[in-house]
Amino acid sequence: MNADATYLIPEKVSYEQAAPIFCAGYTVYGGLRWANPQPHERVAVLGIGGLGHLAVQYAKAVGFETIAISHSPDKDKMICDLGADEVVRDGNGLAAAGGADVILSTSNSAKAMADSVQGLRPDGRLVNHGCRRGANFGLASRSPQQAHSNNWQPAKRPGISLRSA
Repeated sequence: MNADATYLIPEKVSYEQAAPIFCAGYTVYGGLRWANPQPHERVAVLGIGGLGHLAVQYAKAVGFETIAISHSPDKDKMICDLGADEVVRDGNGLAAAGGADVILSTSNSAKAMADSVQGLRPDGRLVNHGCRRGANFGLASRSPQQAHSNNWQPAKRPGISLRSA
């Protein structure tokens, strides 16, 4: 972990309570940093599980309009309690809700990621943290000319940091 992404654990928080933030939390926090969402942009989180529930909270905590993409209706109440502004089921639902500038995928399903792209706005970014062998990372960017194609190009890592509002 990079030192600039670390914080002292408050005295009232036990090591057991803080442990999930180190790996899962750093993974999604890093994804948001790399995607470089701007204050006016919308962030969608694909897959509300071990990583996704933290991604929803982080995106909301730093002030982004946050949409959850979940195939599990039984999680809707929890997702809204975590701070999501809206819950959709798939890429078509995301597009119908106005789309997203950033999709932070915490799913290891290539099918779900490909489907979610339907709701990605032109110049949007797809950040992938879903993996089967540890926390891999991928960032893809779509230009307006690519808005209706699957021709993705790797994006360069911006040197940015998140700050809470």
